[in-house]
Amino acid sequence: MMSAPDLDALRNLAQTGPAGSKSAPDWDEDVVPEDYDVERLDYGYVRTATDLLELKKLLAVLRSGKEGLYPDLERAFEERIVELGGALKKTCVRCINSWLLVDWL
Repeated sequence: MMSAPDLDALRNLAQTGPAGSKSAPDWDEDVVPEDYDVERLDYGYVRTATDLLELKKLLAVLRSGKEGLYPDLERAFEERIVELGGALKKTCVRCINSWLLVDWL
């Protein structure tokens, strides 16, 4: 679990990107792709993936719930995208356990 300062740093990084980062091709995060490899919806793949466009497409699939609900895997994809210098669109997500609104995912 990430601490509040880590989440703030991640949020800032997601909004601005690292210094000198290359811009990744954009993908409308609200569009769920029809062609994707379901076997890539995996922690092992996300740790080694370097293709930002594919990661964003797979994240859209995860967020849609089409293959089930995996919030920890979604978070892993989000963190990897930010690690690689990609930006994420801000949405509001309700944290079910604490009934708080988190404004960044």
